[in-house]
Amino acid sequence: MERVSVYIDGANFYFSVKSINKRYTDFKFDFERYISHITKNRKLGEIYYFIAPLKQNLNAGVYKEQQKMLTRLRKFGVKVILCKRQKIDKQDGTETHKIKEDDIRLALQMQKDAYDNKFDVALIFSWDGDFVPLPEYLREREENGSCLF
Repeated sequence: MERVSVYIDGANFYFSVKSINKRYTDFKFDFERYISHITKNRKLGEIYYFIAPLKQNLNAGVYKEQQKMLTRLRKFGVKVILCKRQKIDKQDGTETHKIKEDDIRLALQMQKDAYDNKFDVALIFSWDGDFVPLPEYLREREENGSCLF
């Protein structure tokens, strides 16, 4: 039976859900049902969710919603990987925040899992095309007999 691992770029997943409908949010998204649907007839391995925690002092309500979602994911068996959030001062005097390390942590985890033979199929959920070289590299290594496992 084929083994599947799932890698979710949380920030990009959030924006992809919002692009479908501005009212949608990942806070209410049924991850368990969706993951079960896409992995049916295959053995589900690890699920990773890479995200930076929101700042409680900036918006307590949204922070609380995110914490509930992360708790729900953990109960489902998702490994939540918390990354850093970096403050950026804008020219107009306001501030914004950027998630740091999420892409590299996702890529390293997927590569490590490939080397440790933890999956036959890896699913990446992201809006970010920067991940394209990673599965290409892993597939090429396997096809060329440079066995990862």
